[in-house]
Amino acid sequence: MVPEFEAAAFSLTNNQVSDVVTSTYGYHVIKLLDKTPAKKLVLTDKIPLSDVTIAAKSRFLTQQKIGKLSPAYLEKLSKAADVQILDADLKAAAAAAAAANAPAATPEK
Repeated sequence: MVPEFEAAAFSLTNNQVSDVVTSTYGYHVIKLLDKTPAKKLVLTDKIPLSDVTIAAKSRFLTQQKIGKLSPAYLEKLSKAADVQILDADLKAAAAAAAAANAPAATPEK
């Protein structure tokens, strides 16, 4: 959120309309309908507007992060240990898996 927009939005009270706010994205008129007070949730609570618990979402996000970071970490360990795959079929399968997990090349700017 740009600072101008944030300052205007958080200075409003319920059902109040702001003056015209100018930002790098243009001109804005903000109306605050209602403020919902913050509250602490425990892991067994469901995420608002969802049937998923906070614990389940946390596990999902952790697994997603591990899945993203593990190929590079395993490659680093493999190179450090000087692992060599001698079986031709296994070597081809490992190369195919590494190619599938490699990030897509992005064009240089």
